[in-house]
Amino acid sequence: MFMYRIYRSELMYSKYFAVSNHPSVSNFYCFPHGSHFLSWSNRSYRSETGQSVRKFREVHKILLANNYNVLMVDVRSGENFGKLTTRYLNRVYEESGTLLAVCTPNYGEKTASAHSSHEELIFALDNKDRVQILPLRVVDTYPPQPPFGPDHPFDKEGDARGLVRRLFPPSTVFQDCRKKSEIQIAAEIAERLRAHRFSA
Repeated sequence: MFMYRIYRSELMYSKYFAVSNHPSVSNFYCFPHGSHFLSWSNRSYRSETGQSVRKFREVHKILLANNYNVLMVDVRSGENFGKLTTRYLNRVYEESGTLLAVCTPNYGEKTASAHSSHEELIFALDNKDRVQILPLRVVDTYPPQPPFGPDHPFDKEGDARGLVRRLFPPSTVFQDCRKKSEIQIAAEIAERLRAHRFSA
């Protein structure tokens, strides 16, 4: 669904990075075109899936080191989480990029935040002609099952689960990140991003 194509000679660029001798892990290639957004539920910081957040910080570093322009909101002192989220999502839209969804069990939950993973999924749905989604499965629960019900403060009817089902149907192939190292995950994401480029 990307709006432009690049040729394999451009993809190879000038050098490659060997990341592993494992047969399932590809080599990295310099890939300076396009932006992609790494997304997870904000609640992951405070839950048992916080380990996934830490792991994907390392995955993010590996991808950046190999010239994959993957954006991640990691707010430091004086920065604004909402402003960075909006800026990065707009870049993904402008460059017809990919939303990398770290699918923790509660990913997509409806919350009070205007910059939650729920809002990011709405953004992806509203702009599906320009934004692709790559689900990253990090736990056995898949697709995500964001909570809802009469006692939920923001989602009484299960709107979040309906949104997840629309965007992660059985026909959408997830990237299985369970029981894999950061370098394996990064290499497999890179391979999928290259495949997305040539699927336009």
